[in-house]
Amino acid sequence: MKTKNRETDRLAVRSQLREFARWKVRNTAIERRDLIRNPVPLMPEFQHSVRLLGRRPTTQQFIDTIIKKYGTHILISATLGGEEALTMYLAKNKLDRKLVNATQNVEALHQLASSYFIDRDGTMRKLHEIQISTNAIK
Repeated sequence: MKTKNRETDRLAVRSQLREFARWKVRNTAIERRDLIRNPVPLMPEFQHSVRLLGRRPTTQQFIDTIIKKYGTHILISATLGGEEALTMYLAKNKLDRKLVNATQNVEALHQLASSYFIDRDGTMRKLHEIQISTNAIK
């Protein structure tokens, strides 16, 4: 019984010294256009090139004016996605001890880190300031 309690105490001490946190986000953005209802917005240069062809261009005129410059395909659907992760190691014993409750301090860091996916630059700046001032984040 004592060995089990000692092991539990040792694990409790370890968890007080270091905390591991990881956040993951999976984002997928999809855009599709209905070409009949919403025509594709064309570049003004392309529209100008098409107008210059006239009513009955020859195949060679069409190849030289349109195909060689712009290609033969148009993209009507795209999927963009990926995974991004933020991993942070925290030494709780190095956190600012002026706060009454160290758990509140850790919770504030959790909230700050989870805001990374909303405001990357601001969050990284704040985390870097905390890292420099407390040396608690690795």
